[in-house]
Amino acid sequence: IGPFPDQNVAESLRRLPGINILNDQGEGRFVSVRGLDPNLNSSSLNGVRIPSPESAVRPVALDVISSDLIESVEVKKSLTPNMDGDTIGASIEIKTVSAFDRKKDLLSGRIEGSYNEYSGEITPKGSIDFSTRLTDDIGIAGGFSYYNRKFETDNIEAEGWDITDDGVVYADEVQYRDYDVERERISASLSLDFRASDSTELYARGVYSQFDDQEFRGRTTFKLDEEASGGDANSALFDDTDGEIEIERDMKDRFETQKVRSIVVGGKTETGPWKIEYSGSWSKSSEYENGSVDPTTFSRDFDGDGVSILFDYSDDRTPFFSYASGSALANDPGLYALEDVELTSLSDSQDEEFSTRIDVSRIFAMGNGDFTVQTGFKGRWREKSFNNDVEFYEDSTGNYTLADVLGQQTYRLTDMGPVVSRIGATDYFRDNFGDFELQDNDSQFDSAVSDYLNQEDIYAGYLLGRWDSNKLRVIGGIRFERTENVISANTVTLVEEDATFNNMVFTDDTVIVTPNSFNRSYDDWLPSLNIRFEPKRNLVFRAAAYRSVVRPNLSDLAPRFAVEQNDENTREGEFGNPDLQPYEAWNFDGAAEYYFSSNGALTANVFYKDIKNFIVDSFEENGTRFGIAFDEATIPINGPSAEVLGIEFGEAQPFTSLPSP
Repeated sequence: IGPFPDQNVAESLRRLPGINILNDQGEGRFVSVRGLDPNLNSSSLNGVRIPSPESAVRPVALDVISSDLIESVEVKKSLTPNMDGDTIGASIEIKTVSAFDRKKDLLSGRIEGSYNEYSGEITPKGSIDFSTRLTDDIGIAGGFSYYNRKFETDNIEAEGWDITDDGVVYADEVQYRDYDVERERISASLSLDFRASDSTELYARGVYSQFDDQEFRGRTTFKLDEEASGGDANSALFDDTDGEIEIERDMKDRFETQKVRSIVVGGKTETGPWKIEYSGSWSKSSEYENGSVDPTTFSRDFDGDGVSILFDYSDDRTPFFSYASGSALANDPGLYALEDVELTSLSDSQDEEFSTRIDVSRIFAMGNGDFTVQTGFKGRWREKSFNNDVEFYEDSTGNYTLADVLGQQTYRLTDMGPVVSRIGATDYFRDNFGDFELQDNDSQFDSAVSDYLNQEDIYAGYLLGRWDSNKLRVIGGIRFERTENVISANTVTLVEEDATFNNMVFTDDTVIVTPNSFNRSYDDWLPSLNIRFEPKRNLVFRAAAYRSVVRPNLSDLAPRFAVEQNDENTREGEFGNPDLQPYEAWNFDGAAEYYFSSNGALTANVFYKDIKNFIVDSFEENGTRFGIAFDEATIPINGPSAEVLGIEFGEAQPFTSLPSP
């Protein structure tokens, strides 16, 4: 994998059949297998499960790990009993190099560069890796990689699409975004292998990766209160005499650091027909933010001021806008007063896991093949937490406008109008901090409702039987997994002035924070059967059937209950759901593979998945959840069932017959 010109492991994976990548800013991040949600995959590094640095999800954004340090990546689309049962898409296994993988010593280095025309910057990338045997029985291998990428991107995002009675299609919110980003990635790996005896091999492997992301995002947002007043098949017209038009202009100044660390120590011992494999591991991922101004927002509401906006949807991927009237008003930076400054004083996501496993197998030689019996046990102890402290500030002087921090536009798709300076807004806020007033209720509400702690322990055992002959391999058995959760978060209620709560009338807006905790546990039995049949050399048929589970996002399980009660005593809420059940799936696969003598292959696959308890966000009215009454609420719930049926074809062919060079 290392020699390919990929920016990270995610981009390397897209070279495999049935896999596509979800990109962010022109760089691969999440991996989708067979078109399924990345949340349905599992990822491991040297056999160690990689926790997610991000607070809201389980899947790992694999842009954190440099591809330069990787020896191989395996994607397993069906499960055997000795594998963790928490995948419906695939198990992605990333491996760094071992000294015993090489026949002789290795030292290699690479220097690369790329150029981004928008930013005018050259991006450097370099790596070095080595492998050597200190003695016949001791080997050491490792590497170091550095990558610094500066780039700009321009995009347009729209939502709230609708259609008028006259057939005019429009979006009720359109955003024009200008990104200036610098990303720095540092990765290192070290591996030590030791042949303690003829029967025992031991190893220790460690990986460290750090991903720093400095993002400036300027944005002009149109929020349209009423439907389009006119237009045609390719346009929509909005006039502030028919409904309010709000225009926001903001700047995000955010710096965050993601880290992934893992250490695994283990080995294997083979004595005659017996084989024992064992390991213990630690892994930790984190995402940290401290002091980001995300964002500074200026806004103006136009209502009967003579402003009208025409959106051109002739290219619906780039809906451009122009002012049919009132352009001087809409483009006057002095009219845009500060709405608020959102300061992330702390955003700290931590995800840590310890695990240990042992596998014992015995081979029984028979006349026309070998039969292996294998059993094993594994324990995983995981703790994921998120601590978020956000502060909202407003201008106490009433004099702060966009004109005070006017910036230079680098947006190339269209004229965004006056924009906020990249660093000017942050500098103004810090230099004039005494002019800003902290909004206590908003700050306390958003901070308290984000925090959670989820402890997840998984205990697993399995029994496996394997038959191997010249033409046939059959692997079958059953796995048992027990999951235990202890989850803590807050119920946060914002009671507005004059509202009645707990038989009391409140004279001021008040935030009430109540800690809560839930315990839960459940068991899963996961049978599986895999068959590989090779009737003749280079022609292989495969079939698999297995049951698997994918546990809910740890953040969705957190009992984070946010309720806002207004002065009319209407209660609106957003809820986590500690009662969520895991996805449960029966999976069936069939495959035919033909291998060319020149190391190429043709593959064809068909797959079917019957999934229960898939998770969706639900909007509910006039109900009660976890003892909390509401008039309207959103909550993640388990849906009944879903089915996935698909086919995939692949061809891999090295072009060794091409002429020189």
